[in-house]
Amino acid sequence: MTAITPSEDALEADDGKVTDHRVRVAKMRRERMRARLQAAILHCCAVNHDHRPPSVEQVCKEADVSRVSFYKYFDSVHTAMESIGDSLLQEMADSLKILLRDEPPLAHIVMGQALFLMRAATDPIWGAFVSKVTRLNANAEFIRKIGGDLRAARDMGVIDVADLDAAMSMALASVFSGIGEIYNHGERHAEFCQNIIIMVLRGLGVDKERATSLVAEVMARIRVLAPGTLDWWPSAGDDARAESVQAIAR
Repeated sequence: MTAITPSEDALEADDGKVTDHRVRVAKMRRERMRARLQAAILHCCAVNHDHRPPSVEQVCKEADVSRVSFYKYFDSVHTAMESIGDSLLQEMADSLKILLRDEPPLAHIVMGQALFLMRAATDPIWGAFVSKVTRLNANAEFIRKIGGDLRAARDMGVIDVADLDAAMSMALASVFSGIGEIYNHGERHAEFCQNIIIMVLRGLGVDKERATSLVAEVMARIRVLAPGTLDWWPSAGDDARAESVQAIAR
């Protein structure tokens, strides 16, 4: 019986499949290691009780990796933190895209503030990093969206501000300060967070009744749309985080 010898084309195809598999496996390993290091940085930032970034040694110890492994992925902890901060802001911008429909610009602003405060209330590590570390890039999509909504709201006559840059600074500072308070003091949820947003609206020239009503409407909308839609939103089985969300959204 004549032995069947694989053709050169067949052998090359098999080699190609093996190579593709190895490339995919290597890519997955790199992605897992990068995520592992990022998670370690987030954790270290949360447990450090000051605004100094963690050291490479602290991150490596938390991730249980060597310094050599760390430097394969990041030049420094500072650059890693900048990358994480940009990713977190983009994630929140993507969350807003998912939830927003045809609401007016003022409702967009309120929803953005509410989402940031809700996440801080349900994810302490995220809240710690954002409140202590995140650097706001003026060119970030999230920041540009706020600027556009403020301008549109002013043009529509629903807010009364003379300086859009000052208005943006006031809105962002209020929310990020609120995130810091939630992280530092824990149980400041529903009334505290709603009042922050209402005061921001009042500072933009919105009357108290309209501001209070709009915040309640947006909170209710988030409560309906976010579960099962946003990856970071607590699942039904995560009782503690789900209770925190209901507390802040109520």
